[in-house]
Amino acid sequence: MSQEEMAPAELSMFLNPSLRESGRPPRRLYARLDDAERLNDGWIGRFGAVGADEFDQLDEVNWDNYWQEQFGERLGKQISPDHFADLSVWMLEIDVGNGDPIIGELFDSSRWVEIFPGDNVVANSSRILNAYEALFATPHTTRLEKVERVPPDLSVRLNAAFDMDVCESATTTAVRNALRRVEADVLATYDVGQGNACGLLGSHGELTLWVDIGMAVGRNAPSAPIGLILCHCTDSPILLTHWDYDHWAGATGAAPRNNLFTFLRRTWIVPRQKLGPTHKTLLRDILRCGGSILVLDSNSGPLPTSIQTTRGERLEIAIGTGSRSDRNNSGCLILRVKHRKYELHWLLPGDAGFQTIPSHWRTDNYSGIVAPHHGADVGKTPPPRAANHAYRRVTFSYGPNNQHGRPNAQGVVTQHPAQSTAQAWHSSGWDLTAWTLPANCGMVVCGGDGLSTALNGCPKGTHLGGTVTGWLSPPREPRGCNQCMAQLDQS
Repeated sequence: MSQEEMAPAELSMFLNPSLRESGRPPRRLYARLDDAERLNDGWIGRFGAVGADEFDQLDEVNWDNYWQEQFGERLGKQISPDHFADLSVWMLEIDVGNGDPIIGELFDSSRWVEIFPGDNVVANSSRILNAYEALFATPHTTRLEKVERVPPDLSVRLNAAFDMDVCESATTTAVRNALRRVEADVLATYDVGQGNACGLLGSHGELTLWVDIGMAVGRNAPSAPIGLILCHCTDSPILLTHWDYDHWAGATGAAPRNNLFTFLRRTWIVPRQKLGPTHKTLLRDILRCGGSILVLDSNSGPLPTSIQTTRGERLEIAIGTGSRSDRNNSGCLILRVKHRKYELHWLLPGDAGFQTIPSHWRTDNYSGIVAPHHGADVGKTPPPRAANHAYRRVTFSYGPNNQHGRPNAQGVVTQHPAQSTAQAWHSSGWDLTAWTLPANCGMVVCGGDGLSTALNGCPKGTHLGGTVTGWLSPPREPRGCNQCMAQLDQS
C-alpha cells in the first residue's frame, strides 16, 4: 500500500497530533504506573490507562492470538476485527500529596489498579488527576476519587492485552543487520523540550540512526519548540532506550503533517519492559503502518552486543541491570559508540544511571556523553571520566522551565538539571564552567565542556537549539538538514 493510499484513520486517536483537547475521562479506568518521581511534597506519577467498560466488553478476546496476528501481518493486509481500535486509551498524570494513604496502592508498577476520576477538582486537593485523551492534547483536570486493586483474573487479561510477552526476542544477527550501515561522524542532540532525541550523523550530515525520538509531553508539553519537525530525510532505524513517553513521542508529534507515518514505518529496536495501553498503542501503530519491531533482551544473545558497522565504527549495546520496577534502569538499552581508529567513545544512556552500565565502560575515555535523565541527580555512581585531551562534550537535553509536581511550601519546584549535577560531572574531569555554582545549574549557558538544549529561568525559559559533538574537535557545519525545523546550532 502506498503512502497516498493509507488513510489517516490508521493512526490511533491517542497518537494523533491533530487532537488538541481532551474530553472527560471514563468513570472507570484500568491503569498501571509507567513512571513516578518523589517530590518535596509528595509523588507524581504517569499512568497508561484504558476505559474499563470498553475493555470488559472484550472479555472473550484472545489477546495473545490478536498480537500474534498483528506481528504476522504485512502492510496493506486488513486485520479484522481490530479489537484494539474499540478501546479508548488515556495517559494519566496523578499528583498525590505526602501522607495520603492512597500512595502505596497507586504507585506500584507491579499491579493494575482501577481508577475512579471525580467530577471536578476540589480546592487544595492532594489528589489531582490530569487525563490526556491524546498524547498531545491539553488534559481534562479533575480529582482522583478512589483507587482499587483489580482482581487477579482481570490482571491476567490486561497483561495479555498490553504487555510484551507475545513479542519474540530478536536475534543479535537481526539487530546487527539493521545497524550495519550506521555512520558516526557526528553525535547530534536535538532540542525537543523536556525529552530526548539523538542522532548519529554521517560524513555529509545525513542522519543514520535515531537513539530515542522523543519530545516534551504532558505537563511539560509547553517546553517543546513550536512547530518542531525532526529530520525525516533518510529511513534510518530507531533505537529506543526505554519506553518513557518523552523518549518516543516525537515519532508522531514531530513528524511532518504531510508524512505523519514516516517514523512509524522504520525499523525499531526496542527493549523488553513492562508496558501499558499507551505504549502498546505505539507498538500497534508501528506494525499497522508497516514498520518492524526488533525486541532486544537477554534472550537475544550475549550482551553487551558489539556491532561493527561497514565503515568500522563499533556500536555496543548493553541492557540496564537495575530494579525491575524501574524502567529507567532495568531492561533499558544503553548505547556506546567506539571510534573506528582511536580509543574514544560516546555514551548514550537514555535515563539510565551510571550504576547500571557495564563496570568496564566506566573507566574508558569519553569524548561525548548525553547526560542521563535530562541532568537529574546522578546518585552515588559518578559519571565516566572525560577524555584526556582538550576536546570533549557532555550534553544536557531538557526543556526550558520544565517542572515536576507542584511548588513546595517555599515555592520551589523540582526541575532538571539538578543543582547537584555540575559537581558530580566536575569530579569526573568534565569542566562545566558557569554551572560550578549550584544556583547557576541550568539557568545560564554552561560553557567549558558542557552544552544544553535550553535554559531555565526568565518567564518562559530559553531554547538554545540542538547540539553536535565530534570526536577530536567540533564538527564543521552543525546545521541540520533543509527539510526539518530542528536545527543543530551548538558545538
